[in-house]
Amino acid sequence: MSLAKTVIRIGLIGGLAAGGLALIAGPQRVHALFHQARHTVTNAIDNAIDDPVALRNQLRNLEKQYPERIASVRGELASLDQQVAELTRDRDVANKVVELASADFSVLEASLAQAESARTESPSAIIRVRFDGRAVDLDDAYGRATQIKNTMNAYQGRAYEAQRSVELLAQQRDRLSDLLNQLETEHADFRAQLFQLDGQIEVIERNDRLIAMVQEREDAIRKYDKFETVSLDQVTHRMAKIRAEQEARLQSLASGSQERHYAEEAEAMLKGEATAKQLFEATKALEPAAPQPTIEVSPDGTKELMPGDQVASSRKIVVID
Repeated sequence: MSLAKTVIRIGLIGGLAAGGLALIAGPQRVHALFHQARHTVTNAIDNAIDDPVALRNQLRNLEKQYPERIASVRGELASLDQQVAELTRDRDVANKVVELASADFSVLEASLAQAESARTESPSAIIRVRFDGRAVDLDDAYGRATQIKNTMNAYQGRAYEAQRSVELLAQQRDRLSDLLNQLETEHADFRAQLFQLDGQIEVIERNDRLIAMVQEREDAIRKYDKFETVSLDQVTHRMAKIRAEQEARLQSLASGSQERHYAEEAEAMLKGEATAKQLFEATKALEPAAPQPTIEVSPDGTKELMPGDQVASSRKIVVID
């Protein structure tokens, strides 16, 4: 029964040690927890969300976990020490039983050797063996010797198992002691750095407020129109900007009116030339066509008639026989 309890105890201790590491540092940091105490605090801060309030709450919760885990490990160490003490006592008792039984067996074995010698010398005699203050028959003496031998062997096995359990629990105790030292070291470092961490969180909060104020001011500047401002500096800069824009615009208009617009003049000239050409062609088309000359042939010869004569002669070529 004691051995079964020991095996169960060892399993529970190993589970508690691993569970304690997982709860404090997270499963991914169990190995780091055994090798470097500061990794737990550093990784917890790195994995925290950006909200300073939530970050501070996380640090407070982490601080509360240390005393609980330290107390749990200490309680398990106390229970382990009690178990080791019980097993050590069982081992010592078993060793003492083996020592006593071995002494009795040695005495009884010597008596049985003498009894066998006496029976050899006197086969018909009744042989009795005195042991533990009583005289018993030779067969009873042999039975008693066998019982003592079995008892001695049984307690030798119990002493061996108890010693083995003590050694296993000693290894578990070393691991729990290392874990306790690790947690206590982390707790001390954490408390020493907690004030500094609070200061860093306050800096984060202050920066957040400053960023919000600047952003709000920038939004207000972009929101307001020409004469809607939020500070005296903005009024001055805004008015100067408006005056500069107005002066630049007026100067542009004034200089534009004094310049000769060559492109406009060229377009007007081309347009006028095209119009004059169209009028000339239209007028030319309306003029009457010049009359063609008429040639009159007579026996006396040929005669070219003038336009008036052509009209008088009905504008025909007359041939006189």
